[in-house]
Amino acid sequence: MAGRRVSSVNLANNERAPSGSPLQFDGDTRGSPEATRRAFNKRFLLDLAEDWQQHGREVFKRVQRESPAAYLKVCAFWCRGR
Repeated sequence: MAGRRVSSVNLANNERAPSGSPLQFDGDTRGSPEATRRAFNKRFLLDLAEDWQQHGREVFKRVQRESPAAYLKVCAFWCRGR
């Protein structure tokens, strides 16, 4: 069953469907592009953090072993001056 469709306002509140799946953005353009981008970025980072909790170190070790160039690219990206 697909998640409930919502506007960017609801998406920014980190709501989830009763099944636990993230709510889907319905393309509502009434909100500002900045608010929509912030809502998307927030959801993306929360999902990334959850994925890191489950697979983080193991994935880094595998990428380092199987694709050293990609591993160095990620390291350089995160270590550059911010």
